[in-house]
Amino acid sequence: MKKTKVKDWYIVEIIDLETDILVGEVLWAIVICDDLKRFLPDDYVCTSKIKKHDFKTKLVTTFSGNIYELINQGRKITINFQDFIHIKAGISPVSVDFIQCHNLYATQ
Repeated sequence: MKKTKVKDWYIVEIIDLETDILVGEVLWAIVICDDLKRFLPDDYVCTSKIKKHDFKTKLVTTFSGNIYELINQGRKITINFQDFIHIKAGISPVSVDFIQCHNLYATQ
């Protein structure tokens, strides 16, 4: 089974603020090694929507069929759907959470 090993990981719950409904979950992490050669060590990865996560085996499977092995402890964090673009661009979930909590977004 080919997989990607990751560290410093977050299960990111994405919530629609208007409806307060869970849109889905993604994995955001730092790559240790990737059997599929898509990522280099220390790259960040933000996955497609999680299909299944098993914290006993420390495996996450996405709807696109990729498998990620979680190394060490991680965190679960919730962000709003509008901030998901920042996570996909590489900003860590903790940084996005800090920006949200301190209302640091520039007003438009």
